[in-house]
Amino acid sequence: MVQPDKFPFLSEAEFGFASRLFVEKFEEVGWNPQAGDWERLGLRREREQNYILIRRNLGLSDTSKESEAIPATLSLHGELDIATKDQDDLDHEALQRSYVSPAKPYVEYHILLSPTYRVPVLYFFLRKTSLKSQADLDAVYKFLVPPQLKTEVLNTGPIGGITMGEHPIFDMPAFHVHPCNTAAAMEDLGGAQGISLQNYLQIWIGLVGGHVGLSLPLSSP
Repeated sequence: MVQPDKFPFLSEAEFGFASRLFVEKFEEVGWNPQAGDWERLGLRREREQNYILIRRNLGLSDTSKESEAIPATLSLHGELDIATKDQDDLDHEALQRSYVSPAKPYVEYHILLSPTYRVPVLYFFLRKTSLKSQADLDAVYKFLVPPQLKTEVLNTGPIGGITMGEHPIFDMPAFHVHPCNTAAAMEDLGGAQGISLQNYLQIWIGLVGGHVGLSLPLSSP
């Protein structure tokens, strides 16, 4: 097991390594969208920044005017992305798995490394829901935050509060879980032994993700 040099903080190289291992691990075991698991998982690099993309169906009927089928693997820039596979390696089965029809309300999560706090930070977008605006925080609490955690999230809690800000890669409004308390919480979990890069992101999702509807697949390794 490889340990971060300055746990709980990560360098860009350590985050990239942990991200690649995370995506490869779940690509091997797979997941089941019908059981409420993820619909899409991908490792991407934009503007010299690595990030993990996870998409999850909200299990709701389409509340927007857009009811046509859309590719489940279209990024914010409309680019096709099948997990970590190269475009030349895409096979027919992979292409079949990459589309969902008809389109349903979903949440798209982006896991990036915060350059200030040196820990992962979770950005997310609600799509095809009845948002009043992209800054509709009420919709986040309605669709994503579990009822038993709402008070904790509203009072910031050990993970930091939910904030609307500019996405550091796409220059557009996005919700994110503020990482101000992440390092201390990860340090408490890791104790004197710390947490390896192989397990870092799985534990981090367990700590942060559940507050906004992101959990590991039921078939997680």
